[in-house]
Amino acid sequence: AAVTMAIGNNAGPGTLSGTFSVPAVNGVATFSDLSIDNVGTGYTLAASSGVLTAAASSAFNVTPAPVPTKLGFTVQPSNTLAGGTIAAVKVAIQDVNGVTITTSTAAVTMAIGNNAGPGTLSGTFSVPAVNGVATFSDLSIDNVGTGYTLTASSGILTGATSNAFNVTAAPPGPVQVQVGNFFFMSVKNNTQNPAIDTVSIASGKAVQWTWVSTLTQHSILPTGTPPGPFTGSGAFKTSGTYSFTFSVAGTYTYECGVHLAAMTGTVVVVP
Repeated sequence: AAVTMAIGNNAGPGTLSGTFSVPAVNGVATFSDLSIDNVGTGYTLAASSGVLTAAASSAFNVTPAPVPTKLGFTVQPSNTLAGGTIAAVKVAIQDVNGVTITTSTAAVTMAIGNNAGPGTLSGTFSVPAVNGVATFSDLSIDNVGTGYTLTASSGILTGATSNAFNVTAAPPGPVQVQVGNFFFMSVKNNTQNPAIDTVSIASGKAVQWTWVSTLTQHSILPTGTPPGPFTGSGAFKTSGTYSFTFSVAGTYTYECGVHLAAMTGTVVVVP
């Protein structure tokens, strides 16, 4: 049988919305989309079905829907490298008690608050909230500084300021060595045969060799007794790159596996 639902005690008064008449399944009628549009204390619902004796529900209350009033950082920005992506930052749309309004899709805009560098913020600045939370996953700042903050805003809502975080210098890239027709040329020190390069273990311990000529095959072949691990490039080739990271201080020598002592280089790794 079909069961019809209506407001019994209209405490608001309010208006009932949803599906009012539902057929029973295995003797039970389920009303899953009812709502009342106005607050009130002591509402009841009345269920009826033809000549059957009607039933009244227990009293219940309808309270005001939560109202978004402010923003709050739920995931704070973390320390990062200059130019590097900051781990995802999250900002919630909240009511006065700090409860997230999960129905909100409002756009949240991010900016630098305390500009400790100064630096420039890059990435997607305005993000719509999903289930009440805006997630910023591609922000970065291009300059070092201690005590940066981010600020979040959204229309008339009270904004929020993040905790302070630091942006530190990114480690330098690898030292570059060109592999030419019959020479190793240090891009850093402008030295050739031997190409002499100095690498600091603490801040940048990689060397990258780049083949700049396709006329002759070359390779990187360690010589002597290296003070620490040093693996050569192996196969002869005429193009591409090869990189090696040095982990032990000392002087490393190498030569081309084809041209041997006529084409050499040295890497000095300092603590």
